[in-house]
Amino acid sequence: MQKLSPKIIRQQYVIEGYYKIKVDEEAIDDYFDDLADTLMLKDSGLNTLLSSLEDDIEENESYFAFRPFIDSGISLSIWNEESFLSVIIFAHRSFDEKKALAFTRKFFQMSDQIAKDF
Repeated sequence: MQKLSPKIIRQQYVIEGYYKIKVDEEAIDDYFDDLADTLMLKDSGLNTLLSSLEDDIEENESYFAFRPFIDSGISLSIWNEESFLSVIIFAHRSFDEKKALAFTRKFFQMSDQIAKDF
C-alpha cells in the first residue's frame, strides 16, 4: 500500500485469532501492561473499556478496550462466545511486529491467528 506523507513515522499492525484463556477486565489490563513492556511503549496507564456485560447481553458477550500510549495506541476487541479477538497496534515509531505477535499468541494461548501490517 502506498504511504501518504512518508516523512511521518507510523506503524500499524493487526492480529486476529482464537484464544483459550478466560478474558475479563483484569486480563485486558494485564495484556496492555505486559505488551507495553514487551514493545517498550510509553504507557499512559489509562484504559477505555466497554463491555456488553453491562447491558446483560450474554449472547453477544464482548469487550472493546483501548489504551492510549504516549507515542501509540492499542485497541482490543474480544468476542467471548466465539473466543475470538482482534488487536490493532498503532505507533508513531517503529516496533517489532514479531515480538507483538509472539507475546499476544502466548498471552492469550492462541490456537489460530493471522497478522498483517498496513
